[in-house]
Amino acid sequence: MKIALIHDALVAKGGAERVVASWLSYWPEATLYTSAYLPEDTYEDFKSYNIKTSWMQKVAKSPHQVMRYIFPLMIPAFRSFNFSEYDMVLSSASYAAKSIKVPKRTCHICYCHYPMRIAWQTDHYYNNKSSLKKIGLITLSKILQLIDYKHSLGVDYFITNSNNTAKYIKKYYKRESTVFYPPIDTSKFYYNKPLEDYYLVVSRLNNYKRVDLAINAAKELNKKLIIIGDGPDKLSLEKLAYGNKNIIFYGSVDEKTLLELYSKCRALIFPQEEDFGLTPLEAQASGKAVIAFAKGGVLETVINGKTGILFKEQNVNNLVKAILSFELTNFNPKDIIKHASKFDIINFQQKIAKFLEEKLAEYKTLNNIA
Repeated sequence: MKIALIHDALVAKGGAERVVASWLSYWPEATLYTSAYLPEDTYEDFKSYNIKTSWMQKVAKSPHQVMRYIFPLMIPAFRSFNFSEYDMVLSSASYAAKSIKVPKRTCHICYCHYPMRIAWQTDHYYNNKSSLKKIGLITLSKILQLIDYKHSLGVDYFITNSNNTAKYIKKYYKRESTVFYPPIDTSKFYYNKPLEDYYLVVSRLNNYKRVDLAINAAKELNKKLIIIGDGPDKLSLEKLAYGNKNIIFYGSVDEKTLLELYSKCRALIFPQEEDFGLTPLEAQASGKAVIAFAKGGVLETVINGKTGILFKEQNVNNLVKAILSFELTNFNPKDIIKHASKFDIINFQQKIAKFLEEKLAEYKTLNNIA
């Protein structure tokens, strides 16, 4: 089986990029095709592999520019690649990687992290924007919905990261999908008793991540909060926390620092709704409980009362109550780590490889391909 790997853009450090890195470690000789690659803004691991970028690489200047302003260029960029030499392509898509064209003899399997959010859930993007910008985004979303749906028809089999996302693939693309939970390398994580009394947020600083809830809850309870990550909302969040010495922004950190911060924190605060969300698993692999909004992927990764505390309404009052409930609950780090081990990278790689072999054989039979 000659396989090509595809990913939207290598310009960030996130869960989707970790999934792709796990594929490359399993198929190290494979070529990864992507719209743009900014080596200093994503994981170091990718420098060891064969990365092929599109013509969009010439205009890609920063992660924010790529993902917020020129992302529509991804669609024609991916359409320009030629995959005629491959038996199978495995795409990793939240935006446009599934837009690729493949010949009939080539099977296309898409690992869909989420249907293109700006097309299907535009309200996540126009909060606090002017009426004119809202109208522009809504108009763009209608166009992108038509394009995104059309390109979903070119996918032979969908796989995805959670039952939560599978529902949206069914809703927007009218397609079934198979769930393979994203992996973590549990061997990297370790537990320490909390050496400092702080809570942790690890997140891109985007509006829908609701880091503002964590900041306001920390202010109300007078708790120390360390925030890891960067993004377009950083300045507004720093303004919200201004003058409070207990709230510290670390920005992007290296892996060693992140692992240490996980190991020493009291708990991870996860106030957003995510399609899946790897950071709750990383915290649990470190033996730490997760205080999370009870919607989306965490319902499949966090056990309420055993590996974390889930709160049902996405507001400061409910988060404050959840933090207080956490502080009154005894959690067993060994039980939390054991739960996280179910999501280990080796299990993920083996399941994906077996699925691809089975589906390629099925595809060849259905299409009479020798």
